[in-house]
Amino acid sequence: MKDIILIIEDVEINRKILIECLTDEYNYLQASNGQEALTILEENYNDIKAILLDIVMPVMDGYEFLDSFKKIKEYQEIPVIAMTGIESKDVEERIIEAGAIDFLEKPYNSTIIRKRIKNTLELTRAIRAGRTDGLTGLLNRAAFRHEIETYLIDIKKPAALMIIDIDNFKRVNDVYGHFFGDKVLVEFTNIMIDCCYGEHALGRLGGDEFIVLLKDMESKEQAKKIADSIIYTFSKSMSQYEGELPSCSIGISYYPEDGTSRSELYLHADEALYNAKRLGKSKSCFYSEGQHVFARYGSTVEKEWLLDALNAYIYISDMETGFVYYTNKRIASVIKDENDIDEKEIAHHFGLSSAIQEINKRIQNEKELNKDYRIGKRKFILMASKIHWGESNCAKIQTIIELESD
Repeated sequence: MKDIILIIEDVEINRKILIECLTDEYNYLQASNGQEALTILEENYNDIKAILLDIVMPVMDGYEFLDSFKKIKEYQEIPVIAMTGIESKDVEERIIEAGAIDFLEKPYNSTIIRKRIKNTLELTRAIRAGRTDGLTGLLNRAAFRHEIETYLIDIKKPAALMIIDIDNFKRVNDVYGHFFGDKVLVEFTNIMIDCCYGEHALGRLGGDEFIVLLKDMESKEQAKKIADSIIYTFSKSMSQYEGELPSCSIGISYYPEDGTSRSELYLHADEALYNAKRLGKSKSCFYSEGQHVFARYGSTVEKEWLLDALNAYIYISDMETGFVYYTNKRIASVIKDENDIDEKEIAHHFGLSSAIQEINKRIQNEKELNKDYRIGKRKFILMASKIHWGESNCAKIQTIIELESD
């Protein structure tokens, strides 16, 4: 599909020349003045990839257009190439200062126009790729960090930071495959965008973890409403599938109450996320409320978090292939420090493959479970069972706990 260029030019013959230059490689929209162009942008800004802007026009000239254009956040990634017949260094400087990234001189030269547009689009895509996540189009980790730091320095209005984790996502990938997993991530992204309407910042930290800066939140209730709408809408969207469905848990820290720096807000939102998961997942939790809510409900909720608290490495793996389905937080922290080891390589990386083979051999000979197995200097405890996943898939899995060496 061809990229769309918006042509803003008051002289009809000039518009025809520009259209003739673009027709073979691009689609186009056209406006005869800046005011008309703003109306077109309002309805089509997601599709417009670049703007050719004449400076001297009636009703609203190029400078007035740029003044209005740069105030609208959604338009900021659309590059503007200004066009003028006035040969003056002062004019060129004023054009760039007003917000255009390049300019063309009249009369138009078709070859130069096509080259300038091509170079501009390539540069814009490169900049965008450096700031966004390839799968979802959301801000990447570095770009989001810049966004929140800028907000805390320049704006300083109350805000909420949400860290969101998709529950059961690893199992989605294991059962349905990574293609379906990517589909779930894209669907979740669209739900976040719809629920977080307004000038908020949305990012993907990696994997199934997302982050949102809700700007200008005058109350926690506003943030809570948005968080719960994401949880509800995502659960409803996933209800069309069968089996153990993915949901999402959200941890929230509130600025300035829960911190005044990026690191404080992030750590407190992450702790709130941990509390939301301890309360049974598919929930949102503020940092401050999590400290006492868990004490009240801790005796009745899921205890999966206890695996993360143990001072041991815990693996759940396939008895026959050695593929690792689950690791506790201690192992995950090691993997994260070593540049995200592929899940297929976990058993090999931790020297677990040979241990699994040796343990299974001893099981067959001794027919005993829930006992210590010493392999070299390493000490394991083994428990095994059978579990059904999906309608037709059945896997024999084993839980292996590696204790600290004596």
